[in-house]
Amino acid sequence: MPFNTFEKKKDNYVKHKDETNRRRRERYANDPEYRKKVKEQDLKYKRKRKENNPNFNKDKYDADKNRMYKQRYTMNNWIQRKKKRGVKFHLDPKDLYKIWNEKKNCDFCNKIFEEDEKKCLEHHHASGTIRGICCHKCNMKLGTIDKNLKNVLLELHRFWFRL
Repeated sequence: MPFNTFEKKKDNYVKHKDETNRRRRERYANDPEYRKKVKEQDLKYKRKRKENNPNFNKDKYDADKNRMYKQRYTMNNWIQRKKKRGVKFHLDPKDLYKIWNEKKNCDFCNKIFEEDEKKCLEHHHASGTIRGICCHKCNMKLGTIDKNLKNVLLELHRFWFRL
């Protein structure tokens, strides 16, 4: 069955792509003229794209928009992971996201959140009950208390039934 030229090129590319890429990477690393040529081509391509599309890469560098997206994305992922494990939440994710954005200080130590500081959603791992939004330091302390309390209760239970 005869191939057209596109199929021949595609078939050839698939057969030899690993070797070709290895040679290109090696040449790029060792040949400064080739590296300069590749960088110039890349810059030329980006300029051309920017001329044709005035909004090219605008959203990529919008820090506020990216931060908001990242917060929403991570919170939604967190909620989905918990739901898969069977944890039930008493709040709708939209309400939770609204509370998250409005919260300006830690519920436990009352410390005001800074721009780059990590907020944590403090919750009970078994029931999914949300206790509040806190700073990373308080979240670690509360997590340790939870684990220690659980261990103390287990030890008491073991001790009680040994008698």
